[in-house]
Amino acid sequence: MKRVKLLDPSQVAKQISDGEAITVMASSGVAVPEVLLQSIEQHYIEYGRPRDLTVFFPIAVGDTYGIEGLEHLAHEGLVKRLIGGSYTVGRFSYGRSRLTQMVLQDKVEAYNLPQGVMMQLLREIARKSPGLITKVGLGTFVDPRLCGGRLNNITKHSYTKLIEIDSEEWLLYPSISLDVALLRGSTADEYGNISFEHEGTFLGALQQAIAVHNSGGRVIVQVKRLASGGSIPPQQVRIPGVFVDAVVVVENQPQATLLDYNPGVSGELRVANWDTLKWPMPEFAQLICKRVLDELDDGYIVCVGYGVPGFLPQFWYETGCKPDVTFVIEQGPIGGIPLAGSRFGISVNPLAFLDSPSNFDFLDGGGFDVAILAFAEVDEGGNVNVHMLPDQIPGCGGFMNIINNARKLIFCGSFTATGLKVISSDGTVSILEEGKHIRFRKNIRSITFPAHRFRNRDVLYVTERCVFKLTSNGLNLIEVFPGIDVKKHVLSAMEFKPSFV
Repeated sequence: MKRVKLLDPSQVAKQISDGEAITVMASSGVAVPEVLLQSIEQHYIEYGRPRDLTVFFPIAVGDTYGIEGLEHLAHEGLVKRLIGGSYTVGRFSYGRSRLTQMVLQDKVEAYNLPQGVMMQLLREIARKSPGLITKVGLGTFVDPRLCGGRLNNITKHSYTKLIEIDSEEWLLYPSISLDVALLRGSTADEYGNISFEHEGTFLGALQQAIAVHNSGGRVIVQVKRLASGGSIPPQQVRIPGVFVDAVVVVENQPQATLLDYNPGVSGELRVANWDTLKWPMPEFAQLICKRVLDELDDGYIVCVGYGVPGFLPQFWYETGCKPDVTFVIEQGPIGGIPLAGSRFGISVNPLAFLDSPSNFDFLDGGGFDVAILAFAEVDEGGNVNVHMLPDQIPGCGGFMNIINNARKLIFCGSFTATGLKVISSDGTVSILEEGKHIRFRKNIRSITFPAHRFRNRDVLYVTERCVFKLTSNGLNLIEVFPGIDVKKHVLSAMEFKPSFV
């Protein structure tokens, strides 16, 4: 069997030609092929090549703690077009995300597509189909009748197409050709077989490798170590060497944000103490999580998203693991305790791992009991925006796939944002300082959750001071927490008046 090519990091950029489409797989600070991306940046700064790249990335690549990810590509001329499921929004040492600023300043074409769609689209690209047909995104900003997924003025064409099958509306997400895949694993053997034994998720790395290989491209994988040929047990091989063109060995690659390595995250063993993995939880998040637990029952499969919902598993664990539920997250870990904050995307002591495309088959079809997701803005009709904010592009991530067929939806967030201070004592909530930004707005910036399509579902909006329910007339205020004055703490901090029970 042919041995895989071993590359020095300085040789990576030489494998990429001007105008090619590269695809990168990571999840914020998880599984980032950091050295591969850094080498492209260094080569571009020194030689001005490669140029005009299209970058296809289902999840944000990079975090706020020193793993720069795609920020390495934030140079005018290096990138022509971005197609992403979510974008890094955190602050780096040099300020706001440079890549996001390039998008907002019309210096690069940019799309935001649902994360699950992008994961599943990799399979369509691999089998050379015209694209992915789905209802995910109908009525939202990715609908061609609205924005078509476009994020700025320089992006002229809708990514999606509206089609009709048996008098029903569907969206077609067309396939594209991919030239280079930049991936990360744990171990490579001399034949290029890749295992993920130290990783906390598989994501869509296999599907990405097959899509690029079948497109006639090159697959480059960053790993921690090199093993002799054939020494990795076949059942542990996640990417077969027949799909891998080159390997770069980087001994010191972190497992996740501010985490070198923990065997409880990679599923190699169950750890008894994971206190060092916990993320500081704001008081308002604790109040929200406490209320959300009242909506859960024993046996529930609970899908949690990034943001305030990401704290729910930690809060559930710290308060006694009641009720008895199983948590799942879009990146693929099943069971265990999904981690919060900038480590969201991995779990401690998971029961199993799914690759992301398969996981989104499960999520798209609504095979779970309740979805608990964040909101950034909500309007009087119950529509939610999570993907577009002033000076930030969080992106929709897996949000639209998760809501697609969810039987019950709970949106969570602080009532106001930036500077909110609350305390709770003996079940009474006190607002010490109101946030600077109103989140319940007359008009939201863009629609990620089109409420009119979900009015036959059970939909709640939980904050630290009250709870709303989606009805045919929009938002209905159904519960106010002890200590909260409706006029002072609710109505005065909204741009519209909800209906009341």
